[in-house]
Amino acid sequence: MNSIELHESVKKTLDRSRLSIKSRANLIGQRNWRNRHDGFLPKDVWLRNLETAGSYSCLEIIPIDQNTGIIYLKERKDPTAQGGELDWEGKLHIPGLANLAKIRGDKAPEILLKKEIIQNLDETIGPSKNLKYLTHVKYPEPERRTVADTLILLLPINPNELQDDFKPVTKDNLSQVISQHRPILESYWENNISITMDTR
Repeated sequence: MNSIELHESVKKTLDRSRLSIKSRANLIGQRNWRNRHDGFLPKDVWLRNLETAGSYSCLEIIPIDQNTGIIYLKERKDPTAQGGELDWEGKLHIPGLANLAKIRGDKAPEILLKKEIIQNLDETIGPSKNLKYLTHVKYPEPERRTVADTLILLLPINPNELQDDFKPVTKDNLSQVISQHRPILESYWENNISITMDTR
């Protein structure tokens, strides 16, 4: 091996070493992020993972007025929204919780209710006991370049218990709902919900 070849070999080794150090620093940074954010990945990393996987599991809960049967959906305000997700800002959506692989199944409804739905969750009452199975649906999320594999539950509730950013939804304002949730609502209103659905 002449001196030029030796120089190139050493350079490649050093480059690999730097890359390895950088990769390790990234992993440590992600681990620190996850420790500070309840086990969740940074948004850009999570979105890349969704796209690579092609689908992800999700739990969604539809609040419904226990007296009138009117559905209430949440106005989307996500300060971490990126890329295609920005198209959802200000629209109505069914609140949900992803990353179910990290959460015990029986804990997910309470976490979602506390984080996204109920103003003052009184855990002694346990509103999750009122949840009713609606459907299990696969729907496209082109904004994230993936498919949501979603368990959807109904929550009969007094609308006064909901967080402030919920609005009633009827056929008249369906256009304000994000596109992938519209077929679910239409099927519900038409009494055409099946145990499993695929709206792709």
